[in-house]
Amino acid sequence: MKKIIGTAGIVLALAVGAQADIVEGDVIAVDFGSVAPTVANWNQLSTSSLTIADAIRLSDGAGTGVGVAMTLTAQNADATNNTEPTDTSLGSDDVSIYLDHSAANSTGGSGVNDLITVTYTGLDDSLTYTLTGGMARAGNGSAAWQQVYTVGGIDYEYTLVGGDTVDAYAEYTGLSSVGGVLSFTVSDYEDSGLASISQMSLEAIPEPGTLGLVAAFGGAVLFIRRRLMV
Repeated sequence: MKKIIGTAGIVLALAVGAQADIVEGDVIAVDFGSVAPTVANWNQLSTSSLTIADAIRLSDGAGTGVGVAMTLTAQNADATNNTEPTDTSLGSDDVSIYLDHSAANSTGGSGVNDLITVTYTGLDDSLTYTLTGGMARAGNGSAAWQQVYTVGGIDYEYTLVGGDTVDAYAEYTGLSSVGGVLSFTVSDYEDSGLASISQMSLEAIPEPGTLGLVAAFGGAVLFIRRRLMV
């Protein structure tokens, strides 16, 4: 079942910002990890390259004016031990995208939480946004740990128990930026393992009110045209 999580109206960050070049329909896809994506027009972040100054859009590789940055607590590493998403509408099934990930992994013992924060800047506050992605990883027969994605101020827990697979791929809808800034975090749960992310795509969606205005404007034009033809 496709996981679609609505967070309409929830503000993710507070900052002073400006309007951006990003427009409705644009998709910014980010591959996390050290393996370079072989799919065209994907951006890449890794523990050795934590920022993107001008992220490109997926459709044609043009710049969007949007910055993307990742911060990690504790020790961190990139690894290549993920599995593809169960639902491929929630993430790319290309091996260069899903196999690797960026991770925050402490050695401080129980109670030391690992945290990844991903921040988008330069967004257009008149739009809403959908985030789609995550990570998936097979168990080793004994592992039991959780990934917690905090999006729109709400925690979403994805659990691996024993030999199962933790599938933390989901779609988060109705997100807003403030001052051009939007962020989300990934953490483990009470140091149950590590915090990791493989891929995430951000899509710009027009506000519902804007859609209504466009529809009303279109109707008005049609009405005037009909009046003129009478």
